[in-house]
Amino acid sequence: MEFIKFSILMCIKDGEKYIDEQIQSIINQDFSNWELIIIDDCSTDCSFQIAQNYEKLDNRILVKKNPITLGVKNNFLVNSHFQKGEWIVFCDQDDIWELNKLSSLNFF
Repeated sequence: MEFIKFSILMCIKDGEKYIDEQIQSIINQDFSNWELIIIDDCSTDCSFQIAQNYEKLDNRILVKKNPITLGVKNNFLVNSHFQKGEWIVFCDQDDIWELNKLSSLNFF
């Protein structure tokens, strides 16, 4: 079994405008040994549902929802407890990654 190289941590909150494009930019990476952990911080829009749809399509994606709003810092802290990768990469919900973002980090 191959160990996961990168754990990508994404915290989301009312970001339905951006999330689809951001998740697609991760899925389309030219380096595929990653996991994406998404934790929704009590969104009131469709952010959580969009993330769940991707979780159903790609087994490298894990989606969770906080029972109460934690805020950005605490949301990332909670998110980090689920990671299994050798390296952690933080990701904002409105980032759009270049196709080689992970392969350019894979120097070890």
